[in-house]
Amino acid sequence: MYYYENAAAVDGHNFRAIYKMARFEMDMGNYETSIRLWEKVIDVLNIKKDLISLQPVECAYLFKAYQKKGVIYSKLEDYTRAIDDFKK
Repeated sequence: MYYYENAAAVDGHNFRAIYKMARFEMDMGNYETSIRLWEKVIDVLNIKKDLISLQPVECAYLFKAYQKKGVIYSKLEDYTRAIDDFKK
């Protein structure tokens, strides 16, 4: 985690490092922190979403971020938000 946190601090657009941190927090049960990190991944990749430079691997990370965020909301029994994220 130390290296991922440093990578994200140096480059705020390093969605891979932020993704790894979000997964770790999710696995540890820190759902609020994980949701915040998933939203960062989504924010970084949404900037590129409408550009022709969006790569397939970036699309996969965007999909996973919405999916994982939806899973957390379903665990928290916030089904409206979970469905919204699953739809995206």
